[in-house]
Amino acid sequence: MLPNVVIFTTGSSGSSVLAGILARQGFWVGHDTARLEFNTFENADLVKFNIRILNLSGHQHRDANDLPPPSIYKIAQLAATVDPAPYVLFTEECERHRPWLWKDPRLAFTVHFWKQFASFNDVRFLVMLREFRQAYAGMILKRKVYMHPLEYRRILQNYEASYRTFLETQAQDRVLYLTFEDLILEPTKCISKINRFLGTSLSVKDVTAVYRGALCRKRYGRLDYLQAVMRYYIKKYLFRDVIKFPRSESERSAERL
Repeated sequence: MLPNVVIFTTGSSGSSVLAGILARQGFWVGHDTARLEFNTFENADLVKFNIRILNLSGHQHRDANDLPPPSIYKIAQLAATVDPAPYVLFTEECERHRPWLWKDPRLAFTVHFWKQFASFNDVRFLVMLREFRQAYAGMILKRKVYMHPLEYRRILQNYEASYRTFLETQAQDRVLYLTFEDLILEPTKCISKINRFLGTSLSVKDVTAVYRGALCRKRYGRLDYLQAVMRYYIKKYLFRDVIKFPRSESERSAERL
């Protein structure tokens, strides 16, 4: 029997491609999935719960892309103050659809809440990362979210610090680290690694069925990264239209990296 899976991601990492590939293998991603301009393969109910958890902890935004980040301590403490029934019912519904797949960038923080309601003992964890310059170029050139590269790096580091805190105490021997570049540059090798870890029978055909880009080459080149940095400074000094941290209410339009 395939294990349940949690994917930790910082957002803009290609994790939706990974989740889509696993969904083709039968991993349950919910009755409905959250969508941006693409299918995220994120359980829509999980996303709603995660937004609620962040907000109840005192974090003002729908996502975790702020400086300072959401408080792990406050998130963990919520379990003692909220009505547990909705969260227990959700985890029970997931168990009825094993193997289930949880994927949402907010999980890097909200997992400290969920661990008090869900059993992660038999869950396998995938961490999906992306090369920094690839992620930054995509954020600026595709998503039009303008922040300084050092600020973006700090945000990614905050995600990493949070999920590593969880993994170091809960699942050191049940985690596989991947990068989007692993998946698209060497798909055969990466898929074999995933199959060994999860007991799946995926193939490169599953990758091409989900990923619309070209395999065996990076999405962005060095000039794309330089262009992204240049666009940030143009927006900052000519238009004065970049994200400032901590974010204000007027910057909600850029809440999803």
